[in-house]
Amino acid sequence: RKPSVSITKQASAAKAATGDIVTYIIRVVNSDQGDTPMTAEDVRVVDTMPVGFAYLTGSTYLEGTLAEDPKVEGRLVTWQLGDIAPGESRELVYKLSPGPGAASGDGVNTAMLYGIGELGQPFEEGPATARVLISGPAFSNLGAIIGKLWHDRDDDGAQDAGEEPIAGAEVMLDDGMRAVTDSEGMYHFGQVKPGLRSVKVNPASAP
Repeated sequence: RKPSVSITKQASAAKAATGDIVTYIIRVVNSDQGDTPMTAEDVRVVDTMPVGFAYLTGSTYLEGTLAEDPKVEGRLVTWQLGDIAPGESRELVYKLSPGPGAASGDGVNTAMLYGIGELGQPFEEGPATARVLISGPAFSNLGAIIGKLWHDRDDDGAQDAGEEPIAGAEVMLDDGMRAVTDSEGMYHFGQVKPGLRSVKVNPASAP
């Protein structure tokens, strides 16, 4: 027997261009209904990113709280969710960005769930998939700049627990392009010409 666990996923957009940011939501539910309600132990989610996509560091939120970045090996992204009791669920939110090579792939993102059930027996569920159609050339010398703003209270260059993101701040590229950080402090510039570029924050827009 195994836990009555399900996994679903969705993308924030059906279409994207190279350099955009796409938010994905994975939801894992362990049902307390049926004949065999039991705890799912050592649950992990393994996501296979589409060709040409990259995980954005610092973008993972678990149950609405900033969480540790997953393990990234090539196109495989792995999160450890621990034990999930019957009647409990987990919502995982993270961001990917399609690079210039993404247009040569199918844009399909696939997630699998693995865990331990009754008597230490492993089980798996899935796949859960989401597809994002990519526009733009398959190969280009244009790139993207993606970043994040947060209150770095200890000045260590890493976002630690309690260092909240800065939303609504205006970020400017040296050629005049402008972007505004989202609710998680993320910003991006797409279709950026190659070379040494500089980015600065409009201090009047940041708290």
